[in-house]
Amino acid sequence: MTDFIIYFELLAFAGSLLALPVLWGEPHLRVFPFLLLFTCMVEAHQEWIRFEETQYNTLIYNIHLFVETLLYLFILYLSFARREYKTAMLLFGTVFIMSMVVTSLFFYPVLEQFNAAGLCTGAVLLVIGILLKFYDMLKSPVNYNFLRNPFFYMLFALLLFNVGSLPFFTMGNWLYYEMGQHDAFVALYQVISILNYILYGTYTVCFLWMRKTKLSYS
Repeated sequence: MTDFIIYFELLAFAGSLLALPVLWGEPHLRVFPFLLLFTCMVEAHQEWIRFEETQYNTLIYNIHLFVETLLYLFILYLSFARREYKTAMLLFGTVFIMSMVVTSLFFYPVLEQFNAAGLCTGAVLLVIGILLKFYDMLKSPVNYNFLRNPFFYMLFALLLFNVGSLPFFTMGNWLYYEMGQHDAFVALYQVISILNYILYGTYTVCFLWMRKTKLSYS
């Protein structure tokens, strides 16, 4: 189920490069090519360069998800015009960083397990941030027609991914290390794989849409 995720990520990155002239006009969309390049580099290392399973596999993904979450919060920060929403995103970023540091130091052997508490905190903060952005978009007559707004679909796919990943991050360590339910762990991981396909497939379509219409909306 996970074999083709790297190709979907590469397609999304390629789509962002094709749409770069449009993306570059919006500060928040400008971040996507860098975010996707970082993701592709991590996945390419894990899929094609790393030759054997080691305990550092989880550490790499903890770092990857930490950086990725901060970049998404930064995208949301840049997408807002109102000061109170920007302040909320800065607060969310600070809370997330503190949660990752504290939980890594005191609750999880970071080289062996996913930092479930920290990553769940980040997912919840992203969900709240996306919902705030939807509320902000609803208040703007220009962006009220979501059917014509590619950024809305990108945010919706990201919302779906973060909501769907919460069961894995909340129960994954417990199922694998405490209960020995490896099959259940793998089943949750497969759900995340499907959500990855949806997320990066949506990104690719939206980038091609932006390239064709020369419009990004925000």
